[in-house]
Amino acid sequence: MKKQRITRTVLTIVPLVGLAVLIYGLWHLHNLGSHRSALLVQHFLQKMGPWAPIGFIIFQLVQVIVPILPGGLSVLVGALLFGNIPGIIYSYIGGVIGEMIGFQLVRKLGNGLLPYIFSPQAYAKYERIATEQSHNMEKLLIITLIVPFMPDDVACLVSGLSKMDFKRYCIIILLLKPWSIALYSYFLLFVFHRVF
Repeated sequence: MKKQRITRTVLTIVPLVGLAVLIYGLWHLHNLGSHRSALLVQHFLQKMGPWAPIGFIIFQLVQVIVPILPGGLSVLVGALLFGNIPGIIYSYIGGVIGEMIGFQLVRKLGNGLLPYIFSPQAYAKYERIATEQSHNMEKLLIITLIVPFMPDDVACLVSGLSKMDFKRYCIIILLLKPWSIALYSYFLLFVFHRVF
């Protein structure tokens, strides 16, 4: 029980630290000026070479299960680093693979994994939804993927507790994940360019 509490605390703090690092980085780049900022980002990507997209895809994959940045901010990072369309594509690839792995991990380890991610109250609520509302889980998943800023990663993990067929789950994710990623990307880029 203590180990689960420590893990949940770490999983709560890590996104906050990630957000602080992102804000600091954006503030630092803003202070350098937009021309110099663009050159620094280009230089960073050149140093990583062909590994930059692969590293970002892996980051997105892990982000689904262990949130490092809150919400869709990782999608914004991808758009800023690679451009909007490539950023969306890389976020999609990492997100879809991560959602599929997350679903299977929860399906196999549900009671052993989710208590480390969610508080006992949240876990009990999600487990109740997945078991009592299993027939509605597909609708819930679709809604969270279509409506912006809904907890779609949580719904994807909770789907692993339900009786939803994995093939059906994959079809929903493959078809609707681009929509949610594109919405996050375009909206957050719009806000970013207005603020910075």
